[in-house]
Amino acid sequence: ILGGSLTGTTATFSGDVTVTKSNAAIQVNESGGATAKLMGASVGRVGTYSNHNFEIIQNSSAAIVIDTSRRVGIGTSSPSQILEIEGGRIKISSSGTQQLLFGTDATIEFGSDGNIQVRRTSSDLQFKTGGSEQMRLSSNGNFLIGTTTDSGAKLSVVANTTYQPL
Repeated sequence: ILGGSLTGTTATFSGDVTVTKSNAAIQVNESGGATAKLMGASVGRVGTYSNHNFEIIQNSSAAIVIDTSRRVGIGTSSPSQILEIEGGRIKISSSGTQQLLFGTDATIEFGSDGNIQVRRTSSDLQFKTGGSEQMRLSSNGNFLIGTTTDSGAKLSVVANTTYQPL
């Protein structure tokens, strides 16, 4: 081995390792049955070729997992849904400007200023615009507009305006 060593079943290289061949691949077979490949064809591929999870590791822990059922976990090594994200917020941006934010307290913010929100408070669903609560759907199915006090009526409207029929 040029620029490296072979000890028992371990090969150590210093420098680059290049495989040149049509549909070239580097395959790693683990004695427990896991097979991983890094291969090039018309597209680059990396993954498992056996019935084992695929993990991207950071600091010796799985940061991203694709399990054998093709469920993706970020921050969890055992996703129970098609996509499961554990331990933080999810932010969707365009050109650096926040468009949508899923918060850790069951809040969804639209836009970058937090003025439009849908939020869970205890067991109610709260709707905010301009940074203030405008409507609430209570846990018992009552709809509140302009108030946060549930009077027990299915619809409670509190307003400082005159009713104008259509």
